[in-house]
Amino acid sequence: MKIGLCGFPASGKSTVFNALSAQGVPTGIPTPPQGDRHVAAVPVPDLRLVKLRDIYQPKKFTLSQVEFTDFPGIPLEETKGKGELMADVRAMDALVLVLRGFESDLVAEEIDPVGELASLKAEFLLADMAMIEKRIERLEASTKKPTKTQDRDKKELAVLLRCQAQVESEQSLSEMKLDSTEEEMTRGFRFLTQKPLVAVLNIEDDAARPDLVAKIGAEVAVVELMNAKIEEEISQLDEEERTAFLADFGIEEPARGRILRAIYEASGLHSFFTVGEDEVRAWAIHQQDHAVTAASKIHSDIARGFIRAEVVGYEDFMTAGDMKTVKANGQARLEGKEYTVRDGDIINFRFSV
Repeated sequence: MKIGLCGFPASGKSTVFNALSAQGVPTGIPTPPQGDRHVAAVPVPDLRLVKLRDIYQPKKFTLSQVEFTDFPGIPLEETKGKGELMADVRAMDALVLVLRGFESDLVAEEIDPVGELASLKAEFLLADMAMIEKRIERLEASTKKPTKTQDRDKKELAVLLRCQAQVESEQSLSEMKLDSTEEEMTRGFRFLTQKPLVAVLNIEDDAARPDLVAKIGAEVAVVELMNAKIEEEISQLDEEERTAFLADFGIEEPARGRILRAIYEASGLHSFFTVGEDEVRAWAIHQQDHAVTAASKIHSDIARGFIRAEVVGYEDFMTAGDMKTVKANGQARLEGKEYTVRDGDIINFRFSV
């Protein structure tokens, strides 16, 4: 899963990126739109998987991962490289919007994270509108003459005209109801206003911000507070030093875990597990995915030759202590392709190819 860190210049995106990735990229230097994109694969912490590892003592232990990309600040004006920047952002599966909640010598504007959020969403609307209008222009020309794809083009044109009306009313495309055929037609555009959003309010102290969080939360489903400078320091410490540092500052856990959970929540994701002496591993899937889709995450052959999924709930396993006791208690279930996988399911797939 690819996650983009977006925001305006001097919002602290690169500091947030360092806190999440422990990469230590340079901060405090504005980067032009065509500048470098820093990328890092970050494991998703899951205490349940750690407990399963301790039981199985496997040769390999694999957490789910997400890939973060730290994008240059989005300019409000049209600038060289802005189109390329927005195209790169469009390739992400979800976006973390970093909002400045601290004083900065790099910008003259007062602290206004609510305004920043509104401006970022407006930029996404404009970018989607430009793409929609360009495609509509082509479709209107192509549908005037008989072609092999004329019928499909007419249907796509009808969908995009609805999308155009939605964006012109300053409403994100994520709020628009589309049937499965329409979703398939629009999927390839990877519209910015269809992407899951998480807002991170980057603050410089530990003071509560209930008013700001409430206002931001009215526009974005998930909001997280983060002192990125402190979290960046935490990311550079070893385990023993980190524990002491967290205790000194009264921090229950690094922000990384909270933000990753927020991304999962906004994206409608959860995890299932595969266990054994060779490997204990977490796999991220969407909450409504069926067993055969989960199987395909491991290998296409498992999905193609799917027979049954042997499923054990995480809590049932931990209560029993081992798989033999789980089965003796009748808590292992055989499920078919259409079974909706639950968060924390431990699954062994039976298949034949």
